[in-house]
Amino acid sequence: MVVKKVLSIPFEAARKMGYLPINPAAAVDSLRDRGARWGREPFTDAEMVRLLAAAQGDWHGTILLAATSGLRLGDAANLCWESIDLENRLIRVTTGKTGTVVVLPMHGDFASWLLGQPRGIGRAPTFPQLAGKRISGDGGLSAQFRAILKTAGITGRVVRRTGKGRATNTKSFHGLRHTFISRSANAGVPPDIR
Repeated sequence: MVVKKVLSIPFEAARKMGYLPINPAAAVDSLRDRGARWGREPFTDAEMVRLLAAAQGDWHGTILLAATSGLRLGDAANLCWESIDLENRLIRVTTGKTGTVVVLPMHGDFASWLLGQPRGIGRAPTFPQLAGKRISGDGGLSAQFRAILKTAGITGRVVRRTGKGRATNTKSFHGLRHTFISRSANAGVPPDIR
């Protein structure tokens, strides 16, 4: 991993100066099995169908958004209508983790779902049932998502236990981010864009 970081520096500089269209070091996967290490797996197409069938209300839209945009749970759940440009099918979000402003294309399935929802304005939450709720803890959004997984009959593996008996499961909301990345890679989207 250190070698990749070191090699990436001059290639990234060359890309920024216009000598290269992409940073070739960014396309190199780590030799470690990241899925096993971090406990995340993408959802299969069959699992996505079952997951969306089990999700009700705002959860259906939030899952669709995350699987088609790669947004994290907090960013997806707290999306506001002012971030949505339905006419141009774009979503503009300032991410909670890094503070980065990202502009994402809107998937047709999510756009169709949005058109069936009451339209809000300004900072009105796109998902009012989920907006402002805590992510972790009993009754938090992660626990609610685990309940949806259980209803859908989707189970993962426990790959790591940390701290106060907590377990990391290979199937979690973050797996939707991996689903998006995997599908993008399979569609030929370059690594630096993904």
